[in-house]
Amino acid sequence: MSSEFPDERWLGNDLVIDARSRLWVRADRGNIAQGWSWAYAPDGDPMKLSSLPGPEGSVAEGDPVRPLVILVSEGRRVR
Repeated sequence: MSSEFPDERWLGNDLVIDARSRLWVRADRGNIAQGWSWAYAPDGDPMKLSSLPGPEGSVAEGDPVRPLVILVSEGRRVR
């Protein structure tokens, strides 16, 4: 949970699309603690994200433009 967006709850490796149609992947807790909450989505099959180590966060919590729509969580398609 983010203090900037208290109603949001994300898991590491969640794949989301933002209001500008950009894809983002939730970083791991270590990166989040350093202020890097999201990473650019990697090329390839998004369904395999859950089997990869958490991505290196590269952007701050507020960089993805809200609202965010979750597409994949825990390796399962959500939408």
